[in-house]
Amino acid sequence: MSTLITEVQDGILFILDPGNSDAVVPKYMDDHVVSSTDTCISISTQPSCDGETKVSISSDDLPTHLYKVFEGKIALPSKAAALVTSDFNRLFELELKSDIALVTVFVDDLISPSDILVVMKEWK
Repeated sequence: MSTLITEVQDGILFILDPGNSDAVVPKYMDDHVVSSTDTCISISTQPSCDGETKVSISSDDLPTHLYKVFEGKIALPSKAAALVTSDFNRLFELELKSDIALVTVFVDDLISPSDILVVMKEWK
């Protein structure tokens, strides 16, 4: 598992293929922590004015202290996935063997999470 602690300026992170210029960012939904399209997943976080956010990415760790808020597939045409901020600062980047990944998102708070775990597995 890889972890970092950062201030998320706009309170939103995205998971997408950084080489896919056709990625479609999902519409923001007030009452959902996670929104998605086939090519992008958005995750709401607490904004930087409220403090730092712990962000972790893993291929197999399942938490016991976080809420599961999303599980779904994402298309990755160049077989790469990145977790980025709203200004596309890459926090994590992964190379995959598959062009589809199964993504599960866990958070500590259902409104303004400050602890986020993304579990990403290759879709077989």
